[in-house]
Amino acid sequence: MSQKKRQRKKKPLLIWHRYLGLASALFVIILSITGILLNHTESLRLDERPVAQRWLLNIYGIAAVEPGAA
Repeated sequence: MSQKKRQRKKKPLLIWHRYLGLASALFVIILSITGILLNHTESLRLDERPVAQRWLLNIYGIAAVEPGAA
């Protein structure tokens, strides 16, 4: 097999390898940032903040509390 044919076969693999590497690096960065936030919950006072997003409450099956009349 000639050198040019080998290079043509490797090029798509290198492109896929680059994009999969970038996607996995992004995933690891997001995972580490959220892990650090969860590890420092008390100092950031995240445990005192109520969750109000309806989509998140629906995922966990928690009924959203409607605000009372003023």
